[in-house]
Amino acid sequence: MSYRLWAREDLRTGIWEVTPGEFKSTRPGYDEICQILSGSGTITEPDGSSFEIGPGTLFVTPAGWEGHWTIRETVRKMWVVKNVPADAEQ
Repeated sequence: MSYRLWAREDLRTGIWEVTPGEFKSTRPGYDEICQILSGSGTITEPDGSSFEIGPGTLFVTPAGWEGHWTIRETVRKMWVVKNVPADAEQ
């Protein structure tokens, strides 16, 4: 579930929530800044490295990013997204 709070041209922000489970995620054509408000989980990068997320975690997923999310406790995050030209992706 995602709620858009504000948008102007190629910049948007909102609140997103997901219940426990696992899924893959990509960032095609946009950079995203995320701050976890509540919940917990693990994000695993394609190279096998991973990091824990929980309240206060702040991270960036750049355009072209791919990862696997494992959500243990319902996660609520604030997000900011900026579109980028295809030639500027990773």
